[in-house]
Amino acid sequence: MGVWNFGDIIDAVAKVLPSGAPALVHGTKTTSWLEFHGRTNALARGLITEGHEPLDKLAVLIRNRPEYMEATIASFKGRFVHVNLNYRYKAEELHYIFDNSDARIVVYGSEFAPIVASIRDRLPGVKTWLQVSVDDTPIPAFAQDYEAFIAKSPSGDLDIKRSPDDLFFLYTGGTTGMPKGVMWRHGDLRQAQMNPALMPVVPTTIAEHAEIVRQQGPGNRFIPACPQMHGTGLLTSFGCLSMGGSIITLEGANFDPVELWEATARNKATQIAIVGDAFAKPMV
Repeated sequence: MGVWNFGDIIDAVAKVLPSGAPALVHGTKTTSWLEFHGRTNALARGLITEGHEPLDKLAVLIRNRPEYMEATIASFKGRFVHVNLNYRYKAEELHYIFDNSDARIVVYGSEFAPIVASIRDRLPGVKTWLQVSVDDTPIPAFAQDYEAFIAKSPSGDLDIKRSPDDLFFLYTGGTTGMPKGVMWRHGDLRQAQMNPALMPVVPTTIAEHAEIVRQQGPGNRFIPACPQMHGTGLLTSFGCLSMGGSIITLEGANFDPVELWEATARNKATQIAIVGDAFAKPMV
């Protein structure tokens, strides 16, 4: 099998799709694959310019929004390590994961600015705080505006040699004790996804993978109804983007089956990810 890294996969896929193909959809806002490629390049480049290095941990504290996948894919492109955060956690629980993961970069939604401000003084290891504006909360002195940060860096390809040994962290709530950080190599995670039962043609190189995407055209229109901060929503989102699809995120802060079905019809969604009866029964 070839040498797999999700940063390389997304780079290759972006270049074979029509430039206007949708990558991220949130309400009435659509980010094309061309825009998505440029924005994730710029975010990664900006963090490198700030002095961040490979294996620096990038923690994401956002509900399902376009910026979640932008920050995650930028972490892959810059060779940083994604760290998920449960947005329902309280201050001490969030502090634990920031500290336990050795987070150096935090991308957070402005709705979480107060809880972030309450613990940041105890997190000297975090060097860059980026606030995504989801409401009218002002940018605090310790943080930078996410959009302005992206806008100040070039959006061209990064001259980076990535590795299948680059890491991805997935913190699991578990049933005992505090959350545990599961460490995945990019190469191992990609191999786990390439199940012959699920893929009619299993590529052996990134070039072959990109050619399959080019021939098939834009992929599934996928709604992660469950949170992307959890493995189900996040890993299925990776799979969709890896095949040139688009991620459609719901705008509500809490699950609303009416909103889900309306978004499904409006966007002609082809796939939905849910977790058990908590989603299925209200949908029915």
